[in-house]
Amino acid sequence: MKTLQNVNIKELLDDEVLIIENGGEIPEVTYHGSLYYLTEDPGGPGAILSEDDMLRLKLAVVEGYRRIISRDLMVENRDKSLYRGLERCAANWDRLMVFSKKENLDLQRMAEAVCEGLRRFFNVEVGDVITFGKRSSVNCTPETLRDFFSKVGLDHADLPEEWENLTPGNAV
Repeated sequence: MKTLQNVNIKELLDDEVLIIENGGEIPEVTYHGSLYYLTEDPGGPGAILSEDDMLRLKLAVVEGYRRIISRDLMVENRDKSLYRGLERCAANWDRLMVFSKKENLDLQRMAEAVCEGLRRFFNVEVGDVITFGKRSSVNCTPETLRDFFSKVGLDHADLPEEWENLTPGNAV
């Protein structure tokens, strides 16, 4: 087998990192595809990856999830076709938690950013629904949201009182 020293390591890994970060709704699936291509695919480079190389690819998974979770926390995206909602956001956080636990990656800073995104989202969403009569874009139950809040470390007391009224079946 060739090592990455025999091929252009930077170019190969840069390409795979971009593919993982932008490869779709489940970044770890793309990660496993990249690993296969780099190491086992008969048409691939047959590389032996170092721990640093593996870490770059794993961090690309985290970045991929950060991007799609952030996308669904941006109120500007609520009316766009790319928007998947808070239910998908919570599911993606769960997937990322499983991956990061298995790979021993720290999500604390990302959890803090998600908390801030949730606070911004609900402040705008509550205002839009109550003040302007806009239909709520919240697509999951209060239980799903409370579970999500707990996993990222958000105290729902930090949200506007009316947040729970925006969930399906409770919309104002």
